[in-house]
Amino acid sequence: MNSYKKQLWESTEILRGRFKQKDYRKIIVPFVFFQRIDCLLKEDYAFNEIFTSIIPEISFGALFESDKVFSDAFVMYVESFDLEIQILLDKIGFMNLMTKMASDDRMLKDLYSVFSQINLSPNVVSDSELVDAIKDPTDAEFSTPYDVSQLLTSLVFSTKNHNIDFSNSNIK
Repeated sequence: MNSYKKQLWESTEILRGRFKQKDYRKIIVPFVFFQRIDCLLKEDYAFNEIFTSIIPEISFGALFESDKVFSDAFVMYVESFDLEIQILLDKIGFMNLMTKMASDDRMLKDLYSVFSQINLSPNVVSDSELVDAIKDPTDAEFSTPYDVSQLLTSLVFSTKNHNIDFSNSNIK
């Protein structure tokens, strides 16, 4: 198994006992997204104007450098994403779980530490490899990572301004 895949799924050990197993991916997928964005920023990837308008000014990798309590800095980071990204995070259940995560600063720091060490640069991990890595092989019904990955990729790299209507969404 590739080291990034192993690291991704070993991160669930941090969640064990604190969250239900069915919620692990609701946490893991956004953390993958945050780290992927951070890896892209570190590489000075050629971003379009829309991308730069939807991401926070502080990088995921800089959260430890904040002078705030870590959980407060993390919540501010997530809440500084564009509203459409926040709506997507809410639709997959992350925003509710973030409140629970923020109450356990040590667990959140541990989870952040794992993800901040994973190189998810597109030069190392392709989009398709990343989608495969976050799929749970034991759950035949699970398709959300692929759907989320497609949507996030289209939002991030699109040259068009998006106004997304989630009212008829089938995102689980």
